[in-house]
Amino acid sequence: MFKNLFNTAKHTIIYSLGNLSIKMVGFILLPLYTTYLTTADYGLLAIIEAIAQFSIGVLSFKLSTAMLRWASVESDTYKKKQIIFTAMLSSGILIIPFVVSSFIFASYLSELLLDSDKLYIYFYYLSIYIFVEIYNSFILDLLRLKQKSVLYIIILITKLLLNLVLAIYFVAYAQIGVEGIVLSMLISSALFSFVTIPFTLKQIVFKFDIKTGKEMFIYGFPLVFSTISTMILTLADRFALKHFYSLSEVGIYNLGYKLSSIVNIVIIQSFQMGFLPIAYKMYDKEGAKEFFAKVLTYLTFVLVFSVLTLSFYSKEIILLLSKDPAYYEAYKIVPFISYTFLIKGIYYMFSLGLHFVKKTKYNSFIVLTGAVINLILNFALIPNYGIYGASIASIISSFVILVLYYYYSQREYYVNYEIKRLVILILSSVIITSSLYYINNESILIGLVIKSSILLTFPLLLFVFGFFSKTEKEKIFIIIKYFPNIGKIKNKIINK
Repeated sequence: MFKNLFNTAKHTIIYSLGNLSIKMVGFILLPLYTTYLTTADYGLLAIIEAIAQFSIGVLSFKLSTAMLRWASVESDTYKKKQIIFTAMLSSGILIIPFVVSSFIFASYLSELLLDSDKLYIYFYYLSIYIFVEIYNSFILDLLRLKQKSVLYIIILITKLLLNLVLAIYFVAYAQIGVEGIVLSMLISSALFSFVTIPFTLKQIVFKFDIKTGKEMFIYGFPLVFSTISTMILTLADRFALKHFYSLSEVGIYNLGYKLSSIVNIVIIQSFQMGFLPIAYKMYDKEGAKEFFAKVLTYLTFVLVFSVLTLSFYSKEIILLLSKDPAYYEAYKIVPFISYTFLIKGIYYMFSLGLHFVKKTKYNSFIVLTGAVINLILNFALIPNYGIYGASIASIISSFVILVLYYYYSQREYYVNYEIKRLVILILSSVIITSSLYYINNESILIGLVIKSSILLTFPLLLFVFGFFSKTEKEKIFIIIKYFPNIGKIKNKIINK
């Protein structure tokens, strides 16, 4: 089991390093945005990004996920290439009508979603960007399928560095603001698609399998409703804030959300990229369920520590990133949003059981329920509590999803998760996080010293609550003793 844990950890760490680099590119852009964009402009960008994310999530029909599910278990190389081509062609056929429609109704969409028909140019850009990004998702999933994690990260970082250079040029030098940012996204994505064409051609055979195409569509289509619900969960707060307040409030909230999303991008998404192909290959093998239980415990530990670290230093990070005091309030919502991502990481593991048994219909019901609760809470809390109401709504609705995923997944694919240890982890972190409200931050230096001291008590608190088993204590000692010799640590832990 420890060999599988190390394999999962290896790919996750590689993806994490790449995603951390991606996030660093985002951090470089944040000072640029907060310098050259008003909070209202940044709010407009947040709405445009939300539209793009929503459209990509829905119009993909989750066919790249279906491709990954079918191709992972196919041993015949020719059939695997046929599956890949079938999924990609099916996706193209489904997307084109929507792209054409967005061109035709660009002015109407601009008036409906951006409150001005003069911003129609953004929907020209977005329609092409959405088409290209859905194609790119197949390329990235193919690299994951082949466990080419290093190549995956190199390609992705190159794309984002190009995006960075273009954004700096368009915003700082050409000074075309939000339009320049959208253009930089489009150009970098299009070039990514172009340079990966030779790789794509090697992975496919030009033969369409109608039967497999139908099966993948049936698998992926229910996930569309799950995706819509997820997008509502993720993006409805921006539109509600825009409705009840202004684009400036959206901009402040979006900055706090972007910082909190470090947990999602660097930890959760990296873990998903490295773990999903492994999980599909071993879910029906002996010892798989014990392995999944351990993975969730260790993933939660990493997530909890990441959430604590981000919450404790969020104010200093935002003060460093933004020169405009209008953005400073964003740090106050970081702990709330970070805990939302913690919950997301846990319920992702619960949800895998439904994928293993191909009962994705439950996913739609579960996430739709959470989305409805999120919408109700947004409209109930945001008018009186603004960005704090949006943050609380996210936590509550995400927790509902977690409970539902646990219930339905355990019925179909029971795993004896270490619930007691998960509760200890989360309660310990809540105790530590609550201390933030008693820290006087008038002096940044003194505040940093106090925060760091409190943060270091977290592992001690876990020892007091009996979180670590005897075996884990022994392995922790091995890691401390032989660090940073990773090879020796691996051998000692696996052979012990």
